[in-house]
Amino acid sequence: MVVKIWKYGIVFLILAIFGVSCLLGDRQDVKYGLAVAQSNYEDIAVNDGTKTCAAHAAEASVPETFKKVADNEQLELYLEEESVAIAVKDKCSGYVWFSYDVGTDMQEAGYSADMIAYIKSGISIMTYDKFTPGRRTILGDKAEKTFRLRDDGFTVTIDFTKAQIKFDMAVTLRQGDVIVHIPRESIQEYNPKLWKPGNDDISLSEIIVFPFFGSAASKEDGYIVIPDGSGAMVNLNETPKYATGYSAPVYGQDPGYENTVELNPRRIAVKPLERVSLPIYGMIHDADRAGVLVIAENGASYATYNYVSKNLQTNYYQSYFTYNYRTAYAQFQSRVKEDQHILGFQEQPNRFDLVQRYVF
Repeated sequence: MVVKIWKYGIVFLILAIFGVSCLLGDRQDVKYGLAVAQSNYEDIAVNDGTKTCAAHAAEASVPETFKKVADNEQLELYLEEESVAIAVKDKCSGYVWFSYDVGTDMQEAGYSADMIAYIKSGISIMTYDKFTPGRRTILGDKAEKTFRLRDDGFTVTIDFTKAQIKFDMAVTLRQGDVIVHIPRESIQEYNPKLWKPGNDDISLSEIIVFPFFGSAASKEDGYIVIPDGSGAMVNLNETPKYATGYSAPVYGQDPGYENTVELNPRRIAVKPLERVSLPIYGMIHDADRAGVLVIAENGASYATYNYVSKNLQTNYYQSYFTYNYRTAYAQFQSRVKEDQHILGFQEQPNRFDLVQRYVF
């Protein structure tokens, strides 16, 4: 893996992402400007529905397990109901983006059943179970799903019956973008004994949205843009020089839930990691025609950006957001012994509508 740090500033970071897409080559009417640096992230890319396309390369095929549920002049949206995985076809370039690698036999690749379920499941959740966090997937937990098709996409109610947690998710096309929306009012933890003494509590901690969308084993001229500080670019090499990961909350950690660390001679403070100052990341598969910008458009204050190198957990480079709904914190029982504490939890999940936008 080759990581290059560019001191070009946040505005140029976003413009660089769009500069490699087919939009600039085919739509000179698109106005980006300095509005991309503002807090209204809907202005990052202006789509007026008039996009025209030059002749593009041979179109990629979509497996039969995916059914087309919506399309417009710019995009086609496909759904695999079993896993709630999606595929998005950019009509301009003919390129198809998948929420997991459909061209690889996961079992032959040596992945465990749990990892296969995680890779293929469109949505996963993290829960607290007896104070121990655990990951639950649509396929692994055999979550119940109820779909409702819409003119612009679909809505699905996902019910993790074992954990007794359910919520709605809408995936829709909006001109040249895909919008994922999980309304806060739809989230239900319906265990009637939750937080009652003696109960085996299972509560919602995080929602993980399409963690393998656009993941790739390698891309000849592909790269990921990481929004830490002034920005970093990670080349999607066949063999990474370093197999590592990076995770940071957008806008920094919430000090209300962080234990204060006292420095002593044996604990040396070093330069802190750069903060994620904008809730975005970019992924390029083909520098001539295929790029996507992902924006945590609502709920960004509760979002964490994650980058995972190839050969660390899987054979894929990953870039994705997770969203925090409940945080554990230490309740100290002694003023002098830090190890004398118990874990406490928010009784109610954080209140925000999760909205994540994919700009192609």
